[in-house]
Amino acid sequence: KGRGNSTWKGAKRPYQIKLDKKTAIAQLTRYYKGKAFLPKAFKSQNHIAEIQGVYVPFWLYDAKADARGRYEGQNSESHREGDYMVTTTQHYDVRREGSADFAKVPVDGSSKMPNTHMDAIEPFDYGDLKPFSTAYLPGYLADRYDEDADACAERAYRRMYNSTADALHATTGGYSEIHPISENINVDMTHAHYALLPVWMLHTRWKEKDFLFAMNGQTGRLVGELPCSKPKLAIASVLFFVIGFILSQILFMGEYAFDPDYLTFDIEGILINIIAPLIIVIIGDVLLVGQLKTANEAAHADEYCGELDLTEKHDTFSHTET
Repeated sequence: KGRGNSTWKGAKRPYQIKLDKKTAIAQLTRYYKGKAFLPKAFKSQNHIAEIQGVYVPFWLYDAKADARGRYEGQNSESHREGDYMVTTTQHYDVRREGSADFAKVPVDGSSKMPNTHMDAIEPFDYGDLKPFSTAYLPGYLADRYDEDADACAERAYRRMYNSTADALHATTGGYSEIHPISENINVDMTHAHYALLPVWMLHTRWKEKDFLFAMNGQTGRLVGELPCSKPKLAIASVLFFVIGFILSQILFMGEYAFDPDYLTFDIEGILINIIAPLIIVIIGDVLLVGQLKTANEAAHADEYCGELDLTEKHDTFSHTET
């Protein structure tokens, strides 16, 4: 049990690949659409160098998580009394305790497969598990794990820990502020199943650079990283700055929004005329560039867990501060 279990049990249980090579190519073409910062020439000049269906080895972890936390909850109310603004804050002692079960949290057991791609194509349909048979293998590569259950357990543990912590925090709603005092989360990993899951790997090449994509062989979910057009990024940044400048003037300056006499560059003026538009630029660029990079390592395991079963929920009034 725990993260150092050297006696994991489980049988090889591969999935049958449902989606074929034509589907993978079609999905890649659709993946290019709607990417505002993708270079226009990439679609026509980019060529698929290799495409291969692979049964990727995965470890599927079961676990039980126990969580206990103590927090200080605050609810504040303010009102004016003459020249004073009076704020009254009620303090509460908040305690939570509960447990959650995780089933088959996947971690790929091949060092040759990028973790970001394997995490991002989740989830797989575990209802379609089939007993291992060599009949599924012809025409596809079947990789064997070179990272055992012990080596991969830390990644699954981290995802379960984060999901349990977030679920515990979500039960402390109803306060204007909540401050952690102590927290104890234990994830007991009880079982690791071994499975071969279907993945299509696509390698493309453009301007002497390689681009790797992965597609879930069941669902067709495709992820990868695309190049970014610097000219498009520059034009969009200028456009976002202009939009941000107009919005900041209207919101903060009101009827004096576009009066040159009120265009100042003191501290307040810099915030209104420069900082606010730059924030719009950053948000816009991050969102659009993010469309090009969809392969990200998973930090949570929410989809493999039921609701947190609360066994203790106490909210006790402590004192009032004015």
